[in-house]
Amino acid sequence: MLIIVCLLFLVIATFAGHILAGRVIVPIKNSFFRQREFVADASHELCTPLSVMLTSVDAIRTDDENKFSPFSEQVLDDMKVKSRR
Repeated sequence: MLIIVCLLFLVIATFAGHILAGRVIVPIKNSFFRQREFVADASHELCTPLSVMLTSVDAIRTDDENKFSPFSEQVLDDMKVKSRR
């Protein structure tokens, strides 16, 4: 009789643990989904200004009328590398 009662309590405990774990995981899944959504939105919002900056640097570099100092050349090169990264 003791073995049957132990097995019954084991089944009840397993079932209750499964139900409680399911309830606990719902907020975790929601927060993970919101985090993924935020990262996707943030990366999309950063992409546009960086593309504009990269295009502007390329336009400045291709302008033949401008003569830049070595420091200015280095700054433009750094901006291009950082924008791509």
